[in-house]
Amino acid sequence: KYDDPSLDRAGPQREDPQWLERALQHSEARSLPVWRNQNLVGGLDSASPTAILHGVDMHCHASEVVFLGLDGDAPVFAADYSELEETSAVELLGEAFTDLRRVGPLMSEPEAALLAYARGMLFWHRNHRYCGRCGSPTKSQKGGHLRACTNPDCRRPSFPRTDPAV
Repeated sequence: KYDDPSLDRAGPQREDPQWLERALQHSEARSLPVWRNQNLVGGLDSASPTAILHGVDMHCHASEVVFLGLDGDAPVFAADYSELEETSAVELLGEAFTDLRRVGPLMSEPEAALLAYARGMLFWHRNHRYCGRCGSPTKSQKGGHLRACTNPDCRRPSFPRTDPAV
């Protein structure tokens, strides 16, 4: 369960690929699974559902992994399992996915915000796989907070949008 209202976004560290690799190997690293804009949430039949965090050992099945920040010393990631069939994702992770709009109001504010952050970042990645200028594929960089065009003549950077409502 996640109760800390603020993650350290670790901006300077996300610039360092070796630091990110060590963060993935950290013994306390955790991951928020997302499947087709739905979060992995436990206790759906209770009055207080909670986010389910996994270790990072399942990342080999994820199509995208984004570094969200540090909860104390523990790195927190979001992992996208959208390319799997729903039954495969549920079998792999052991729980059903649900729409955050359904359960978010029943969760603590920090926990719902963290799930929304994970969902939003992975939604952005799924919808920006190609450059808006030249159409070439883009590549995730800086822990998932930048997508860069792979065309050497373009190299256009793309960043997640920030909505005023946030």
